Amino acid sequence: ATHLGGGESAATIGVFPLAVMVVGAAASTIGSLTMRRGNPVMVLRRRGYAVTVIAIAGVLVLAQTMFDEADGIRHRLGFGLAAAAGAALGPALGWVAEVFTSDHWRPVKGIATRSKASAGAVVLAGVADAMRAGSLMVVGGVAGMVGAHWAGEFAFSGGGDFGVALAAVGLVSTLGTTAAGSVFAPIARAAGAPGDGATDVQREAAEALAAAGSASGAVSSAITVGAGAVTSL
Repeated sequence: ATHLGGGESAATIGVFPLAVMVVGAAASTIGSLTMRRGNPVMVLRRRGYAVTVIAIAGVLVLAQTMFDEADGIRHRLGFGLAAAAGAALGPALGWVAEVFTSDHWRPVKGIATRSKASAGAVVLAGVADAMRAGSLMVVGGVAGMVGAHWAGEFAFSGGGDFGVALAAVGLVSTLGTTAAGSVFAPIARAAGAPGDGATDVQREAAEALAAAGSASGAVSSAITVGAGAVTSL
């Protein structure tokens, strides 16, 4: 309370993370209700971006309204940016996972090309891409946490840890939409095994559905693992 300028400010900061969760849940609900048909990976990506934009705008407005002029611009801006950094981290991790697992991007196409050579080439390419993807996710997570820590310190001296906590809340608050692919993935994999009497067109459609399910599952897993890592931090 000494750093925050009084008991009222401390009480407001104590309620702010709960308000961020409400904003994120509302954004996820809007994203789920506005879901449309199309390629599952593309649909989930667009919904994830839309939900993130709504959540970021919501927490920034929330920070401006919950803290009054007596708290100062540093509180309003710092806490809002910390929560926004967490909300933006989910789609960033999901985008990295999509690039390395969706057949719309170069890494998967490269592995498919190498499959014409030998099984060993496929394994080596897959391991290399997995290491690249993991490294990029770690870099993204570290960047997000450093940004949240800086925002917390900007809000008040010694507030870096609270900024990281706000980032974790911001990331978890939008999991309802950003991790929706984990529900779709097993359904798509089950549908990707057509019967013996299926035509070539049906088999091709089933394979495309199974590929989309695998990619969407990988995206959701990356976001969920990232949320767990940030929360444990």
